[in-house]
Amino acid sequence: MVYRQNSLAMLEEALALLGQALELDKSYIFAKALTCSAHTGALAARWSTFEQARAAMPLAREVLDSGTDDPTALAFAGHYIAYVGKDLQRGMTALKQAKKLNPNSAVVLMLPGWLHNYADENEAAMRYLHRVQRISPLHPQIGIATCGLGHALMQSGDLDGAVKYYEKAMTEYPEFATTQLDLMGCYWGLGRKGESTQMAEWY
Repeated sequence: MVYRQNSLAMLEEALALLGQALELDKSYIFAKALTCSAHTGALAARWSTFEQARAAMPLAREVLDSGTDDPTALAFAGHYIAYVGKDLQRGMTALKQAKKLNPNSAVVLMLPGWLHNYADENEAAMRYLHRVQRISPLHPQIGIATCGLGHALMQSGDLDGAVKYYEKAMTEYPEFATTQLDLMGCYWGLGRKGESTQMAEWY
């Protein structure tokens, strides 16, 4: 509970600072994209609801309509549009453009990997996420890519393979709620109900 309260306080502080930046410069594209990313992260961590996360939808559209050549801004806004806005096609279009601008960015490659997961395109997701692990194994959020690999395997029915990635992701980025919930589900599906129950009690 204390961790969640601290995280929510940091999120609110970050959003307030980004709001101040946009008051000073309403055309600040990266501040708009970071706001989208903050809302995406809060929703993925189950700190907010979809309705709360949708507050950044106008900013995401402004980023995508701006013609920006900032690949990270395009990636953050594109992922937001796909995940929060449920518009996979527009999100993927933005991420393809981001990849053209910077094909060796871990962030730019990680996010389309997840979009392919959302579309149940498991092999495509794994190609992107394996590349992220190769080019940036020490990325501070590498656990999100590792979780994505587990997610692709889980969707394809390989629960044993998925568990290996989820357990690794738990050591890399244990606070990622998707890893926690998916691993709990895989344990249950494999008949490892004691481990699933233990995780549920902890969660």
